[in-house]
Amino acid sequence: MSKLMNYSVIIILLSIFFMLNGCSEDRDNKNNECKENEHIENNKCINNIKKVSCKDNSPENSNTVQAEVDIKWENNKWSEATNCEWTCKSNYRKKDNKCVLIEKECEIVNFDNIVLDGFDNGASVYNSVLGNYKLILEFYESSLVGDYDLVSVGINDNYKTCKQCVLVQNNDKYYYPKLGSLKILSGDAFTGKSSGSILDTELVEVTLDENNGYKSTVVEGGSCIKIENSTWDTTDNISCENNETRCNNGKVETCEAHVWKLTNDCSLTGATCDETKKVCVNTSGCIGLSFDTITVNTDLATTYNSVNGDYDISFEFYTNTAMGSYDLSAQNNSNYVNCDQCVLIKNNDKRYFQKSGVIKVISGDAYTPKSKAEVTNLKLVEVTLSDSMESTVVANGECIEVQTVLWDTMN
Repeated sequence: MSKLMNYSVIIILLSIFFMLNGCSEDRDNKNNECKENEHIENNKCINNIKKVSCKDNSPENSNTVQAEVDIKWENNKWSEATNCEWTCKSNYRKKDNKCVLIEKECEIVNFDNIVLDGFDNGASVYNSVLGNYKLILEFYESSLVGDYDLVSVGINDNYKTCKQCVLVQNNDKYYYPKLGSLKILSGDAFTGKSSGSILDTELVEVTLDENNGYKSTVVEGGSCIKIENSTWDTTDNISCENNETRCNNGKVETCEAHVWKLTNDCSLTGATCDETKKVCVNTSGCIGLSFDTITVNTDLATTYNSVNGDYDISFEFYTNTAMGSYDLSAQNNSNYVNCDQCVLIKNNDKRYFQKSGVIKVISGDAYTPKSKAEVTNLKLVEVTLSDSMESTVVANGECIEVQTVLWDTMN
């Protein structure tokens, strides 16, 4: 057989093949003769099926599986690409075509002995402690008998705006309600005289933004706790008017948030409570005081401060006071106007200045904000202060004896 005949046979066979199977690629349609599985676009025969990327319509908190899918030419237009497959991210599960956070098992924390702590920043504050957990219950407006939604939209759904607030602290973590309710059974929680309960409340871990009114933001994947039922009853707590003082079994008590609180235990120094002045009086006739928490500031001099009821004590240092002992009755400390180491007590419009005592600096320098020291045998007498701050002893004035004072601000 000649080569020409071989070529002719091959051409005939190829023609038959393409006629039966159609063209797999776009081709010119010169004679308007596209196959059944083709259509005409721009005078070309186009296959009715082509591959495109899937449509990314995955929900939040998911991972998209990218793939190519077939689309078809139907009714003179291409069909829509099908959606991509997707899977939920870690800690999420699929629900109703969404990825929702997997709910963790919440620790049950029920608080007993919820008490009125006082009034702060325009709110009545109740609290309770259970292990490392501290409940802080705040009311910023009148909250009478009834039920209150702890996540009401625009009000209690954020700590920044809440009027009836439930916050739980555990060391450096905070928890705020995700759902739950609070019931006032009697009284008005805003006044501090009430009874009520926190019911079926789930709290989730949040952060608090101090620079934005303590706005709470849920910590993604954070822990949670649940309060099933915690009750309080402070209806009998209001037994005094704020700032009242009284003697009670040898103790001086001051009324804070309508509750009597211990100010001084006179028996610790062998003193008695003066029923007229409502202060501890030692056998010497002097008022007996103790001071615990010491804070330091450096506004004018380096000053260490503490408060006991209406009495505010200041330890002031105007020169280097390194390790050693300093006599408060020495010549350089005999008058407030020029003292190097000074002790002054303020009680309303009365002033008391040192008469005797010793400051012992154990470490550091009291003239700096960092020191460790103790003050012993401290006695102060009532004085007046001139415009120049010169102190003058008041004849037959009162005196104060202070128990040993300690501070450590080295850290």
